[in-house]
Amino acid sequence: MLGVYTIVQTGRYGWGSAHTVALAALAALLLAGFVLRQARAASPLLPLRMFRSRNASGPTSSRS
Repeated sequence: MLGVYTIVQTGRYGWGSAHTVALAALAALLLAGFVLRQARAASPLLPLRMFRSRNASGPTSSRS
């Protein structure tokens, strides 16, 4: 959610502002921490192996 907030607030602060850069760095750090924690957990909330599947990690098409 911090990453979304950061992107939404760029209209107010700008992409190069200290506010935006600091929050983006914090969001990236938190995401990396989550991924590391899930990689080591015995029962993860989000099994990282699901991203190996192109069907699960790629865009889906709604073509008929």
